[in-house]
Amino acid sequence: DDRLSPLGILGAALILAAPFGGMPAAFAQVAQPAAPKPPEAPKPTETELEKVLKSGSTRLTGAQIKALQVGNTYYFKARSGNVGAFYTAADGRYALAISGGPVFFGAWKIDGDTFVYSADPKFATPNIVYVVKGKEGIYGHFRARDGLYLDSVVEFKPGNSEKFTFPPPRK
Repeated sequence: DDRLSPLGILGAALILAAPFGGMPAAFAQVAQPAAPKPPEAPKPTETELEKVLKSGSTRLTGAQIKALQVGNTYYFKARSGNVGAFYTAADGRYALAISGGPVFFGAWKIDGDTFVYSADPKFATPNIVYVVKGKEGIYGHFRARDGLYLDSVVEFKPGNSEKFTFPPPRK
């Protein structure tokens, strides 16, 4: 069949019209309305850490953290409501007991102005926190990555006041 389909005729007309100024006005592309602007990203909210620092609390330096925590046991109340004890041994190990549950052991270090602890002695999954002293003299811990409040220190006691017994070092 040598007949052209209606679409074939339209295509041929457009091809033939191109050298003579383009396609006929009837086939001109109608301007499309501008795409709506995407919604603006929400402005970042102030973190809990930023709020307490604005209220007059101070973030401790690495040296201050070491002097305060190393060789001592601190008792805390966590954000979740749990209470516990955290002993920071001078040899880089820690013991952590929460609300009568099992005792967790791991390694700690000071990195800049942060306290870093991990159940893994090679720090593959570290917990990095800032230590903050409130205006009232109460200390708190805030997660470094997002400023989330973790716990408030209720009391410090010198030494290993809970008598934690460390397991042999992992190799």
